[in-house]
Amino acid sequence: MKHTIIITIFAMWIGTLTNGKSAHSAGMDTSIFSPNVRKVTTSIGFGKGSNCSGLGLCFIITDDASLKDIEPMENKARAMAEYSGNTLSLEFLKASMTPATINKHFGSGQFTINEGTKIEAQVLSPKDAGKFLIIPKGKYTVQDMGRSYQVTFENCMVTS
Repeated sequence: MKHTIIITIFAMWIGTLTNGKSAHSAGMDTSIFSPNVRKVTTSIGFGKGSNCSGLGLCFIITDDASLKDIEPMENKARAMAEYSGNTLSLEFLKASMTPATINKHFGSGQFTINEGTKIEAQVLSPKDAGKFLIIPKGKYTVQDMGRSYQVTFENCMVTS
């Protein structure tokens, strides 16, 4: 099954849900992201396991830091996210990643998750506090949005 990876970093959507602040109300320049995504600032680590190595998503946390003057990070990204039904969309800001990170995780046009990834659901949905969101393993299509990459993860599910 082909997955469309709309990299819409849940960061901004997650922040709004967990602290009630949107990126817009916090004075951030959200014009660098696509307009179809709820704006919640997050930081995302790429890889798997406690050492965040390999391919996939290692962690997603809310992040209230400004999107201005972002320094590129190795194996991490600033992002916005939207979770609806069983679909998670992330938009990863290119300026927040090093060239090596972009090449490794987005260069092939597919974002790979080598094994199912479990993240805290509360980051995306406060009503699911204490539960986990499972993102299935697979290869997801990367869409180049100019200043960001979008990836859409389908068939995600919340579990205890």
